[in-house]
This record gives sequence, structure tokens and C-alpha cells, in this order.
Amino acid sequence: MDREQPYRPERFTQDEMSEILEVAARLDGVTSAPDEISLDELTQIAEELGISPEAVEQVVSGRADKARAEREALAVEQEEARELARKKKRAWRSWRAHVASFVAVMLGLILLDMVTGPGAWWYYPAIGWGMGLGVHTLVTLFNAFEDEDE
Repeated sequence: MDREQPYRPERFTQDEMSEILEVAARLDGVTSAPDEISLDELTQIAEELGISPEAVEQVVSGRADKARAEREALAVEQEEARELARKKKRAWRSWRAHVASFVAVMLGLILLDMVTGPGAWWYYPAIGWGMGLGVHTLVTLFNAFEDEDE
């Protein structure tokens, strides 16, 4: 009986190559993680493929520079988000102080009106100040929503 030779392709995809190396490493009892290799191992593999060590070093160095730039950009973005949160907190704290002072002063004016005799004059300052408080409320709300959209 003639034994048939197994099919052996001449070229492999990266996924096939990874799978073959992973299974072969297990068969040989290699204990290092097959999904990670050192720079020296990578350089050696590249040399066997006809790629210069300098080219490998250039790519690895470029990846390190890119990763550093990404980390710096993320740090800037996080600092901007913290600053925006601080601004929002200050805006809402200012609004709450405005509401508290409005309520306190209006209660005082109402009491003063009651003590001096009902003349019903306190609502004039309440209307004027209330319009200012309303504008402050709208500005604070719109700024909060605008900042969330960015």
C-alpha cells in the first residue's frame, strides 16, 4: 500500500502561523507564554525572515513613542475632564448660594412687610430678583448641558 503524503502548504496566514507555533510549543513543553516573546526572540525571528535588526528596533522604538504620546494625550484629556467637573461644581455651588440668599432676603422682606403693616410691596423686589435668578438658572443649566455634549 502506498501511503499518501499529508498536505503541506508552502505559505501560512498569520493566524495559522500563530496556531501552529502555539501547538508546537506545547508539544515541545516550552513553558514561556506562546503569545508573548522577548525583543531578542523577535529580532532573531526577523533575521531568519531576512529582516534587519535595525528595522525591528526602529518599529519597536516607534511603537514606544506612539504609546508614550497616547499616554500623554490621555493624561491631558483626564485633566481637562477634572477641570470641567470643578467648573460645573463651582457653577452649581454659586447657583445654590444665589437661591439661598434669594429665599432668605425674600422671607425677611415678607416679615418686614407684615410688621410694618400689610402694604404688599415685597413682591416688587421678589419679581426683579426672581428674574435674575431665573436667568442664572438657565445659564447654569445650558452650560451644564453644553459641556456634556463636548
